[in-house]
Amino acid sequence: MNRHIFQQMLRETGAYETPPDSHRSSVQRVFGRFNWWFYVGSLCIYTSGYFKSLIGRYDDGGWAQSSYEFVRLYEACGARISISGALNLAHSRGPVVIVANHMSAAETYLLPCMALTFGRLAIVVKQSLTRYPIFGRILSICDPIRVKRDTPRDDLRVVLTEGPKALKNGRSVLLFPQSTRDPKFIDKRFNSLGAKLAARANVPIVPVALKTDFHGLGRVWKDIGKLDRSKSMHICFGPPCVIEGNEKEIHRNIIDFISEKLHSWECEVVDEGPL
Repeated sequence: MNRHIFQQMLRETGAYETPPDSHRSSVQRVFGRFNWWFYVGSLCIYTSGYFKSLIGRYDDGGWAQSSYEFVRLYEACGARISISGALNLAHSRGPVVIVANHMSAAETYLLPCMALTFGRLAIVVKQSLTRYPIFGRILSICDPIRVKRDTPRDDLRVVLTEGPKALKNGRSVLLFPQSTRDPKFIDKRFNSLGAKLAARANVPIVPVALKTDFHGLGRVWKDIGKLDRSKSMHICFGPPCVIEGNEKEIHRNIIDFISEKLHSWECEVVDEGPL
């Protein structure tokens, strides 16, 4: 399978399941057991994208290709990936706001390929990520919406200013309303920034429930953690919601959708009461 077949599958069915283990090569079966194999593969993906960007050949297609290569890299390291509901991105027939819970680094690698299947994309990222060697240049080429994560008020202003511009230009906006990555889902830490942006731009909002704790959090650097091969990866896109004056209710519905999916995947969900 290549990226084009993968994306065609999403356009036709909205779903994908990792094939049986027989699709892995003997090299992948041997070295995919080691965590360093994943990080060496990640560096290769970054470096390839970096050199393409230097000669002006890294566009949305290049970004989608890099993201798809991460799908294959996770699978080569033993991940079983399940995707469902992706056709909800097509049913909106235009750019949308995409909001997802944030468990690990995996979703920032994997989601772009899926979202770019149905249109152009802008991702809200922490500004410091754009300063990373190699990866930062690739991220900058993708023209993200940069936030500092220092003060929520400043981030709100940036997203509500830059987000509508991206949506008006036909780019869906992907953001993670949690302040930090966490394998637990705590409802009160999932802010309403996505709902506010969707209301401001008058576009639908699509929730995404994610279980990506296959990729653990590192103690020193969160991006570099252990891979837990006993866990599967799940990505489920919910139905688009149109915000018609009741922003709080839509926000509550999004949290309920993500919570229910995480419960079904036996993830820890913490309900801290009324939002």
